[in-house]
Amino acid sequence: MFKNIYEAESAIQALVKNDNNCSAHFKYTSLCKEERNILLSPNIVKLELITHNPQHNTHFLLHTICAQTELAATNALYKHIYDLKQTLKKPDSGYVNYTIEWSIKIDGKVQFSSFYGTDLEDVVRKFYYGKTKRALNVFSIKLNPIS
Repeated sequence: MFKNIYEAESAIQALVKNDNNCSAHFKYTSLCKEERNILLSPNIVKLELITHNPQHNTHFLLHTICAQTELAATNALYKHIYDLKQTLKKPDSGYVNYTIEWSIKIDGKVQFSSFYGTDLEDVVRKFYYGKTKRALNVFSIKLNPIS
């Protein structure tokens, strides 16, 4: 795998850009004491991959992963993103795919965004990541058929 986080981040950014023309951004944080205790490990890094869509100038959470180090997290995240397209094609992938029809209340322009997750709650969490719910209108959330 990658020797440093910058190589891994660059490769992840390329995967995301090639897939949907979004930019990819990385947020590294240390887990709080309670979260570390649940995982029974003293040093855990949480990495959130956030995408920014230039079409509607909005960000979404793509995936969150935890690992012992930043490098381990970026390597695991790259593998997850790389394998995701093939995984989502399988009917037993463990993921669901939804399309959300929404708008920002200020401009009212209707947008459509697709999300995968383990369940509807996971998808909604990714959609609202870092946003104020009052600033958005959600018109529909539709489960997409497995292709």
